[in-house]
Amino acid sequence: MRLIESMINNDEAKRISIITPSYQQGHFLEDTIKSVLNQHCPYLEYIIIDGGSVDQTLDVIKKYESGISYWASEQDKGQSHAINKGWRKSTGQIISWLNSDDLYLNDTLKFVIDYFNKYPKCDVVVGACQRIDENGKKLDSIKRVKEFDLNSIIYNYNSLPQPSVFFKKSLIEKYGLLNNNLHYSMDTELFLRFWFNNAEIHFIPNKILSYERWHSKQKSRNLFLSRKEKAYVIHKYFEQHLGGRWTNLFKMILYNRKLSLKRNGMIRCFHGFPNGQEKSMINYFSEMFFL
Repeated sequence: MRLIESMINNDEAKRISIITPSYQQGHFLEDTIKSVLNQHCPYLEYIIIDGGSVDQTLDVIKKYESGISYWASEQDKGQSHAINKGWRKSTGQIISWLNSDDLYLNDTLKFVIDYFNKYPKCDVVVGACQRIDENGKKLDSIKRVKEFDLNSIIYNYNSLPQPSVFFKKSLIEKYGLLNNNLHYSMDTELFLRFWFNNAEIHFIPNKILSYERWHSKQKSRNLFLSRKEKAYVIHKYFEQHLGGRWTNLFKMILYNRKLSLKRNGMIRCFHGFPNGQEKSMINYFSEMFFL
């Protein structure tokens, strides 16, 4: 664990704090760190919270520690807990987190700081996010969000492109940190919390701010558990907006089939019910019904 003197400009209105939670991803972490430090941002506070990795992670961190404001490597309670630990240490007025396998584009932080300065009433900035493969090759998939589509989030489990979302620290001071008990849908739950509390969210769908690495060991590839947890989030926090429990399930499945029709055509739309996403919906709502 090492705490060094910050070389950040005292202009707190421009200070930005980025947290990287890490565990056993030393083979990706160096690229992530370089993508942050190569921003050459004088207002950057960079914090890495590692969960006690035993691979090459610590060697990588120590290699770049002169540019890291704070880092720690110790057992934690998961990704949400690690990010929250970092945010408690942070001093920036703008914050976000970048997972240890994702990357920023070269001008990302300057763009974000300039945008918040230009639009001081803005609470959240949402840019676009492009996927890359395990070797860093750009894929065709680019997530561009033009608006906060509550129906899509609730009924089809869509979410904002987390690596490209930046927000004022005052939001978590008002509405709370990430839920430590969530391991897949903590970003969706947090962003919904902001939205229901009328945060001013600006969408910039034509500006790619980050690269999300898509690989076989990626936690979010476990679609069953991630969608089951998102069903829990929807039920626990937003049931008042949805109506009855089984009606919610029906709406989710209907919306899922509607998108399947749009993307894959009539035959695929009615083939293979329930698919993996629908199984996770049914599993969660069945558990809730019998508890």
